[in-house]
Amino acid sequence: MLALAIVEIVTPLINLFFTAKILDALLDAEQRKYIFSLAILTVFINLVCVLLRHGLDQMRTYFRAKIAQESDNTVAEKFTSISYELMENPQTRGNYVKYHNYDMWYGGVFMVVEHFFTMVQEGGGLLVSGGLILRLFSLAAVGGRGGLLGFFDSPFASMLLLAVFFTSIVINFRADADSASAGLAYEKSMESKNRKFSYYAFELPNDYHFGKDIRLYHIAELLNDELDTFFQASHLQRAGYTQNVIKNDSFSIAATTFSIGFSYIFIVMKAILGTITTGAIVMYMGIAANFSSGISRFNAVISELHLCSQMILPFRNIINLSSPTEQGCLPLQKSTEAQYEVEFRHVIFRYPGADTPVLKDISFKIAKGQHLAVVGLNGSGKTTMIKLLCRLYDPNEGEILINGRDIRSYNLQDYLALLAVVFQDFQLFSFSVGQNVAVDRNYDPKRVWQCLAQAGIEERVRSMPHGLETILYSFLDAGGIEISGGEAQKLAIARALYKDAPIIILDEPTASLDPLSENEIYTHLNEMITGKTAVFISHRLSSCRFCDEILVVDEGRIAQRGSHDALLAEESGLYFKMWQTQASYYK
Repeated sequence: MLALAIVEIVTPLINLFFTAKILDALLDAEQRKYIFSLAILTVFINLVCVLLRHGLDQMRTYFRAKIAQESDNTVAEKFTSISYELMENPQTRGNYVKYHNYDMWYGGVFMVVEHFFTMVQEGGGLLVSGGLILRLFSLAAVGGRGGLLGFFDSPFASMLLLAVFFTSIVINFRADADSASAGLAYEKSMESKNRKFSYYAFELPNDYHFGKDIRLYHIAELLNDELDTFFQASHLQRAGYTQNVIKNDSFSIAATTFSIGFSYIFIVMKAILGTITTGAIVMYMGIAANFSSGISRFNAVISELHLCSQMILPFRNIINLSSPTEQGCLPLQKSTEAQYEVEFRHVIFRYPGADTPVLKDISFKIAKGQHLAVVGLNGSGKTTMIKLLCRLYDPNEGEILINGRDIRSYNLQDYLALLAVVFQDFQLFSFSVGQNVAVDRNYDPKRVWQCLAQAGIEERVRSMPHGLETILYSFLDAGGIEISGGEAQKLAIARALYKDAPIIILDEPTASLDPLSENEIYTHLNEMITGKTAVFISHRLSSCRFCDEILVVDEGRIAQRGSHDALLAEESGLYFKMWQTQASYYK
């Protein structure tokens, strides 16, 4: 970029210099014999400059793409490494949307680099042009002259031209600064609107998961109304910003034109005085025009650089994120033979920004190898307990213990290796079936097939075109296979089984399964997780009969605890009411 800037500075000056030399040679009989050599030299130097410019420009294009990829990759790595709590933060998500919009509409991170070196180029051009103009000021005519010619031969004319250039600089700077401020204000006013536009124009229409509802409920009309509202508001704000830019540009153009005009008069007068040759007139006029327009371009690029540096802040905010999750240092080795006791001790938790706690003084133990079911009404705090156990969040008060130690004291990756989890809103990815189950490129096919069989989906996978190598979904591969919700849930269970962790956590693991598949899954699970600590969250109370003990959560507190038969005996309890309500549909 620096080399390209130097070539861009030198090329026009070389042409002006050689044009002046050729013109002088035409007017001087003794110098005419050099015209042909000067012309060849001019063509050769121009060829070298063009080739250099082309090669450097291709390198710039290459590095622009590379920087774009690197910045996107950096953002992706940051989002996969920060804590879940920080990722869920609205400010973090807002920074990502702003980064994406900046990248899409303004060229991304590279534009800061490009504008910086354009500033170097324009600044270097101003210095060279300014130096040559100062040399013109030092040239004086032989002999005194009076009147207007005498004035232009005096230092006062040079001082006046300097004053004109200085005034042009000030006007251009003020105009461009005002345009840049207006641009920042416009972009700030559009932030929330751009987030809505991205959601309505790109995310919803292009994601086929929303396609059924969009068509069946005629949501397209609502989307179009929202987009029309966006465009109307955007056009009004853009019109105000454009008017401001036109006004400032008018002042800038007028000041530049006046400075060029006055400098031309100055140069012509110097030629009349005999201070410069005819060829030098062409050279100095080109230099003066370059200098005057360069002032405008230099101020404009400073404003653009300022604007881009402000708009790149979301990218900097993202890459400077640091995970607030407390990182312990105690090692913790996963062992299939070891057993782990889990304890919640006076745990209180509220989500960031919320006033009311979701969990209110929760205390219980899960003995080594025990299978515990957690039930309760929607919003009672069941899934939140699992998020805390998985260290997606940390308690506001109290502590969670594994074998008597606070889980925050353990090395985080060692601790997470103990857990195999199937969340209620689990996700499969557009990888192969084998990679989805093993979460690894180099997986054990025999073991994957075993887990698929235990999860009740082996036959379905064997019927797929490429077996374990079949790609799921068509996001990245046109030949990707679409699977049902129940099949996806079975694959998620197979993934948890493949991890072979000593603590199994299943949050609504059979919500999308039919009763026969559900019974098959629980039968296999009981066989496979014998000796392991397990937590089941389910609204289907029939699944609780497979567990050693049941925990009933109500409004963030433990309302009941006991076996299935013991809780049914408490007819005034919540568990009895839930059981009777579900059972009534089967009577």
